[in-house]
Amino acid sequence: MLREFDLLSTGIEPIYVEDFNNGLDDWYVEVVPNPHNNELQYYTDQSKNIDTENGHLTITPLKENYGGKQYTSGRMHSKFAWKYGRVEVRAKLPNGYGLWPAIWMMPRDSVYGGWPQSGEIDIMEARGQNLNEFASTIHYGICCDNHYWESSGDLPTQCSNDQYHVYTLDWTPTELVYRYDGKAYYSQSLDRVISWMYSAPGQPFDQYFYMILNVAVGGDYLDNPKPSTTWNYPDAEMLVDYVKVYSLEDISTYQCAVKDDANVNDVCGNVDWACNSQNSADVSAQCTSELTSCCSSPNTCDQESLFSMASAVYSSYDVQVNDASSCDFSGTAERKYVLIDGGVPEAQCLIKDNAAASDICGSMEWACYSQNYADVSSECNAGSDVLSCCGSYPDSCNYDRLRSAAETVFQSYYNQLPSSSSCDFGGVCYLDNSLTPLECTDGYGG
Repeated sequence: MLREFDLLSTGIEPIYVEDFNNGLDDWYVEVVPNPHNNELQYYTDQSKNIDTENGHLTITPLKENYGGKQYTSGRMHSKFAWKYGRVEVRAKLPNGYGLWPAIWMMPRDSVYGGWPQSGEIDIMEARGQNLNEFASTIHYGICCDNHYWESSGDLPTQCSNDQYHVYTLDWTPTELVYRYDGKAYYSQSLDRVISWMYSAPGQPFDQYFYMILNVAVGGDYLDNPKPSTTWNYPDAEMLVDYVKVYSLEDISTYQCAVKDDANVNDVCGNVDWACNSQNSADVSAQCTSELTSCCSSPNTCDQESLFSMASAVYSSYDVQVNDASSCDFSGTAERKYVLIDGGVPEAQCLIKDNAAASDICGSMEWACYSQNYADVSSECNAGSDVLSCCGSYPDSCNYDRLRSAAETVFQSYYNQLPSSSSCDFGGVCYLDNSLTPLECTDGYGG
């Protein structure tokens, strides 16, 4: 049986491969005496801190006095940058208290401004004292009061991080999907204006990024090593077997489709143009009588069916014309990317059968009015009738309507912050089909 990534190894060639058999010519080894995040190390270019041997990169944190610091370590970033596609890194993480390994990406050009406004993608960061968990995070916004991040949170695994595993990011114009040993576990939508300081969907993650590999010592992310802490070698080393990058076209397909929030009258106007006015593409097979009938009275036609038929017209036109504006249709269309290997299986945050109305109301009110971890405003607005009822007398609320509205809010909260604790809500909810602890295989990808 083929493993998930064997699809790529059966004929699709990476656009970039680093197997560490020829030194570090394609990388910049960084010398950083004063790192960020209150880290304790001096990043050096000493071979004892960062080197290659037998087709592997080795990053070795050391306790030693150097340049006014008590620790040294290694950090480097790739000369190669890319936009969209898949990157996979096979790595063994260090085992040692206070060690902070990371596989992450930064923008080649600060198109939107300085950090974090031009974005940061943390594919993996972990703590050397917790070998069965790691996190994936994006950063954006404006330093420092408007610095935002979205994270998987600490994800428990069935394996140990100090064994080889493959950490993967699939990056399309509309989403980021993270994989661990070939299995998707977390995604972030880019099909939105991510925050008020950006003007278009996908920003700032629509530019070229490069790869960074490093091991920090201490810092804001974890407890610092104690004076008595000792590390054992080679356990405390981070080893990287390879870095591979594949093109967007090799990992995904796309279709020109109607936007979910498009106005039905605008869609039908564009369908009429495509079917009856333009002569750049033959879409006659897609311009069915059912579609024509539906568009004659669009507000009474089933919108899902109408959008599906209109998307067939849009897609056919786009395939034949295939230029920068062929999937625009007056702003009612977009290219929707579908990953060949699929996305993250959806887990459902469900309300327990015996949950009391007052408890459901309390948790829903907290999610809508008190917390600022996830944006559930649209779901709360849709459930405004329930919130009004909750504010007066919860037991008088229609229980089925209460559960439905509250579950929509709770699911949105969980989708943005997917972890077991994000679907608790004071014991009101439970997580069905949870992906954690993440399935994995020690030594995967060798």
